[in-house]
Amino acid sequence: MRIVQPSEFNKYVDDTIPLTWAIRWKTIKATLPSLAFSLVLLLEIVAYRSWLDELSPRSILFRLSSIPTLFIFIGVVMEISVRLGHCTSRYLQPQEKRIKTNKFWIPWKRVMGWSLVPIPGQAGLRKLIIAYSFGGRRNRIWSMVLQYPDQSQALKSELDLLRLGRIMTPPLVETYEPEPPNKSVRIRGLVLLLLAMFCLLHGMPMLVGVALRSPEHRSNQSSASNLTPKEKEKLGRFVARYFSSPKDFRQFCLLTGGGLTALGAGLYVWGLITIRKDNPPGMNLPHPT
Repeated sequence: MRIVQPSEFNKYVDDTIPLTWAIRWKTIKATLPSLAFSLVLLLEIVAYRSWLDELSPRSILFRLSSIPTLFIFIGVVMEISVRLGHCTSRYLQPQEKRIKTNKFWIPWKRVMGWSLVPIPGQAGLRKLIIAYSFGGRRNRIWSMVLQYPDQSQALKSELDLLRLGRIMTPPLVETYEPEPPNKSVRIRGLVLLLLAMFCLLHGMPMLVGVALRSPEHRSNQSSASNLTPKEKEKLGRFVARYFSSPKDFRQFCLLTGGGLTALGAGLYVWGLITIRKDNPPGMNLPHPT
């Protein structure tokens, strides 16, 4: 069975319709932590390579000018993706091992609940809400519009047949009150995870790549690296300038890398706990009346 929802009904299930600047800013705001994280890493790469290659200020500005172009490209891709979603029909197709939709597949074991809620002012339509999980930590919502009662009854019958075929899926619950308002999803957990990744990306190479490896292994790795002899010489002069001996340099990498790695691990655990608290399983699920 395949249930298709015409694209003109997307306005009842897509919060980005109509696409206003307020909606755009809400979407951008949710991605700001990831964009800031990517920007910092890009600036670090540009600064490191510019110092290592001894580039002129003009060459450095040329490299920096590519970063805004990249983010503009990302914004254009996001805009096109949202607009394509507005004019794309949604569909639902229950299969033997999963549910197939126009966006993704959901394994049956990930389906947490089915609900049918009325759409204000549209007596012949119902909003189908599917709650599904990722790793059991939080629920996500996907929805589409069903014509009532034909498509609604057909879906109920299909789910009953699937349960008779020993496919474990929750029953379809029909409510008679509108869907509760969406709760705002907090992004502080994502910020903590990105900070953890930043610390781990900087701490683990110092700890594992320099401090904890034997001199023979570091020598073999240095000879196999993609650095030119001139670049290796410059790095050697930098270490000799600020550290009295290779042992002091390894000690610095051990303390700094170990501290950043431990901090990153702590932030990672804190971020996972925060995400679970801010977005508990079952969020925004309507209750039967």
